[in-house]
Amino acid sequence: MERYLRDLNPLQLQAAMHTDGPLLIIAGAGSGKTKTIAARMARMVDRSKLPASAILGLSFTNKAALELRERVRRYLPAGTEAPWVGTFHSTCVRILRLHAKELGYSPHFSIVSESDKEDLIRDLLRLIKVDERKFKPATIGFYISRIKNQGASTDRALEDLLASDGKGIPRDYGIITADLYPKYQERLRSNQSMDFDDLLSQTDHLFSTSPNAKASLQKRFHYLLVDEYQDTNPIQFRLLRHLTEKQPNLCVVGDDDQSIYGWRGADSSLILNFKQHFQGATVVTLDQNYRSTPVILEAAHHVISKNRVRHPKKLWSAQEGGEPVQETVAQDDTDEAEQVAETLLQLKKEDPQSHWDQFAILYRSNAQSRLYEEALRAQQIPYRIVGGLSFLDRREIKDLLSYWRFILNPKDDVSLRRILNRPKRGIVKSLIDTANQWALQNGQSLWEGLLASIGQSPKSEAGLKQLQYALENARMLLQKMETSQDALVLWALETLKSFQYRKTLEEDGHEPLQVQSRMENLEELCHGLGQLKSRNADQSPSALLGEYLSALALSEREPKEKEESNSPRVTLLTLHGAKGLEFDNVFLVGCEDGITPHQKVLDSLEPLDEERRLFYVGMTRAKKRLWFFRASHRIRYGKATPRNRSRFLGEIPEQSLLSSAPAQAEKVVSQLAQIREALQKSSTR
Repeated sequence: MERYLRDLNPLQLQAAMHTDGPLLIIAGAGSGKTKTIAARMARMVDRSKLPASAILGLSFTNKAALELRERVRRYLPAGTEAPWVGTFHSTCVRILRLHAKELGYSPHFSIVSESDKEDLIRDLLRLIKVDERKFKPATIGFYISRIKNQGASTDRALEDLLASDGKGIPRDYGIITADLYPKYQERLRSNQSMDFDDLLSQTDHLFSTSPNAKASLQKRFHYLLVDEYQDTNPIQFRLLRHLTEKQPNLCVVGDDDQSIYGWRGADSSLILNFKQHFQGATVVTLDQNYRSTPVILEAAHHVISKNRVRHPKKLWSAQEGGEPVQETVAQDDTDEAEQVAETLLQLKKEDPQSHWDQFAILYRSNAQSRLYEEALRAQQIPYRIVGGLSFLDRREIKDLLSYWRFILNPKDDVSLRRILNRPKRGIVKSLIDTANQWALQNGQSLWEGLLASIGQSPKSEAGLKQLQYALENARMLLQKMETSQDALVLWALETLKSFQYRKTLEEDGHEPLQVQSRMENLEELCHGLGQLKSRNADQSPSALLGEYLSALALSEREPKEKEESNSPRVTLLTLHGAKGLEFDNVFLVGCEDGITPHQKVLDSLEPLDEERRLFYVGMTRAKKRLWFFRASHRIRYGKATPRNRSRFLGEIPEQSLLSSAPAQAEKVVSQLAQIREALQKSSTR
């Protein structure tokens, strides 16, 4: 037997030996899918009389494509031609370069960047006399992308856009986007350019309008393989249908239980309905897990099995036993973060040979990272943020902290420079330079120099007065408010609105989902004011705010002086960012309704299937040990607000969870209350 087939289990071998006809490989988490599909491609190159270029492998990221390509090359003898493996977009670029003339493009067409795309939309808005301050180019670009990725005709996609009032698209944005879309496409064509989404949609158009191009590519690619098929969107599905019309030799690999990108266009129904789309398909389910212990797999199965629409499977492991899955209930969110840090220290103490990079803290959204960062810094535990900046390093966080610092200290020129034109207020550089020179000559602050210059620059005057009003109003409210942390949180949230920071994020060109995520980060920072453990209960609100800023500044500096850049660190990342990764020890935090599952899903009529899959993905990242952490209360507006246990934890049988002492205590208290009530009823009889 060929060496690339020797280490495969029976089901992996069945998938690797399959050649002709459609094949669906349902690859459960940790089931060795990359090894399987690499062996399958190597065998096809080795055994087929066709050239390796007749085999096309498609993935979703350059990293995944590179890993698959290198794995296949290692299986083949040196000098053997390897199959064509790439992302959907890179493959479409190669196809379009070959057939550009059939679409009226030069083979040297340009691919515009996201910033170029926004500039083009901005120019078109001016042309039709629409105010870009009201209709953001980035938001319109986001909706244009949605149109192109629908896989439907342009007219149908535009109709859907205008009819989607209840799907998160404001009616006025739909009208503007529908008006702008054909003008945008015409400008791209006149510039001999395509945007990122055009790479897919124009390839689809090529297949639909050029039978010769389509036939030549069908003849060229005899075998197609698609990795992470659960992440495909409608336009990608259309491309696959085009290429496999004559020879349905399509192998797709994926796991509907790990379909977590519906919010960006992925359609899980495509993998669920594969057998209906491709008649006579063979299905192989890889259900042996090589990553996690049986204990972890059992708990994960109890969660994911509650999704009714899924390919039935239950992962199993040849390992024996394993550490119990644990649930820890903290008093509040600060206590939760501190208990996570203390547990990490205890585990490191029990096993000094373990490395910090064997531990991961997973959360639902980036805004949650703040408290865990603080707790880890306090215990001098090194960490790294994956898929995002450290909470305090995020631009929006630095901006809001600068607003607060300047409110407390109007002579803070550094903070003022940061916030002057965030959002854009038209305060021109020449005026800032003049005011700064005046301030230096007169021993005054930059702010005093700017106020003294009001009237010298009509262009800047309105913006300066607007900023002056917002700052003075915030300062006055801070001085007059009652001394309480909940009032301070309310002040922070209200002044955040007065600073119009959402407008800043929109001006930065963020898509709507990114704007919302960054606003959540800012709101989390505001709520942090209610979690400050002050030594003096009689401190003024200004003093409380100053103490909070000082604590953040000190904690930000300390770890940077002590940790080495290449040393092992605890990994902090979102559940979405954790997909494809694995760690010996996983801490899944914030396991409460409203966090996991997310409140926006609970408030909608959408099913919880994707939120449950996301939770399942987090659970199956753990190799040896898995902890769930939650808080019985969270500090909001300075007050302890009760929280409900995540309903996903409730789907795990009690015998599969080892609960913390607080959770056991809650159960005992409840049982005692029931016994007491029963005794009272019996005594009254």
